[in-house]
Amino acid sequence: MNFVLRRILFFIPALLGVVIVTFIIGRLAPGDPFQQLIGLGVDNETIAELRHHYGFDQPLWLQLFTYLGNLAQGDLGISFAKANMRVVDIIQMSIGPTLLVGVLSITLGSLMGVWFGLWSALRRGKLADKVITAAVSFFGAMPGFVLSYFMIWGMAVGLKWLPPGGWGKPENIIMPVIVAALAPAAFVARVCRSSMVEVLRQEYVTVARAKGLSPFHIMRWHVLKNGFIPVITVIGPLAGRSITGLFFVERIFGIPGLTSLTIDSIPSRDYSVIQASTLMLATIFIIINLLVDILNTMIDPRTRSIG
Repeated sequence: MNFVLRRILFFIPALLGVVIVTFIIGRLAPGDPFQQLIGLGVDNETIAELRHHYGFDQPLWLQLFTYLGNLAQGDLGISFAKANMRVVDIIQMSIGPTLLVGVLSITLGSLMGVWFGLWSALRRGKLADKVITAAVSFFGAMPGFVLSYFMIWGMAVGLKWLPPGGWGKPENIIMPVIVAALAPAAFVARVCRSSMVEVLRQEYVTVARAKGLSPFHIMRWHVLKNGFIPVITVIGPLAGRSITGLFFVERIFGIPGLTSLTIDSIPSRDYSVIQASTLMLATIFIIINLLVDILNTMIDPRTRSIG
């Protein structure tokens, strides 16, 4: 419990840092949400009144403290580019697709990576190991947007098995999840193979074999328990990146998710949406890593003494 509390207390300043840095960078960038009104014929006096009304003419430090005060009360502000919609409503509409695709992709990628990594380790040096290693290298190096277009060309245009994009139907998530899962699967497979091969070479595994223990017993109680620790450690950051780095997948497949919302809000200087979406993505990343840290301590209690 003390370990978990220490981790939580450590992540609170990290989130605060994300909020402050995002706020300052956004405010220091040229222009503001009302700059585009100049091209629409709105006079300078009206624009000045809008800036004063929303506090954009105040010192940066005062704007920051005002924003932090509102954030502490759960007020994420309004969107300047979406007809004054509440940012919390926009986030609620966008976070679901991102979480769904992200969670499914990291789950599928982890299962595939562990399966192929373990199979490769048990068949090291043989044909299966070489084929898996080559496939892992290929999919690990292939950019996600290239895989996306290949999937659309093959599964949607060629075979017509799946729709090329869109959202709202179960078949819409199949290709995005597969594309987003392949890179994590390749990385997990490499780590899993290396870890399992190292454990299989350990002296205690050799002793267990000499005692006549069954291969299943050796694998269950000696190999997997120790070999999975590095795998679980890398799955945490991979899960965070799988969820927070879905921009190309969301854009190509037309998914109304949180990462594409963040990028779309930058040209219009929609600060409230940018800050809120960045905060949500950072929160997701931190929570996932916290859960992985807790899982690591359950598997290997020795890690509680680290940090």
